[in-house]
Amino acid sequence: MNENYVIIFPRIDTEFTDKQLTDIFEKCWQIGIKYIFFIPAQLLNYHIFISEIKTIIISLIRREKRVFCGYSRSKSEFIKLWNKYYNLEKEFNVGHGGIFLLKIIDASLKNIKKL
Repeated sequence: MNENYVIIFPRIDTEFTDKQLTDIFEKCWQIGIKYIFFIPAQLLNYHIFISEIKTIIISLIRREKRVFCGYSRSKSEFIKLWNKYYNLEKEFNVGHGGIFLLKIIDASLKNIKKL
């Protein structure tokens, strides 16, 4: 890979911890990937939060174990994960989620070590 690539991350966010996602963005930055299309599985909002609380309460009442279905984050949480390396260039609103076009912060790629 080199800086001529555009990376598409479709719905990978539920599978990785915050640290792991930050590491992915850092590695992309290190090799000079200029653009990333980041497509979250879902954006955490009030309705999803209430639904999760409801699910937790029901599982406690029924004494059933919950199945971990991945991480859920808000837009502001995603921005915190990539903001050291990428800026949000454009956001496309699609349904209940979004697609984020990220642009590398240091467009000249100075001081980026090659892997």
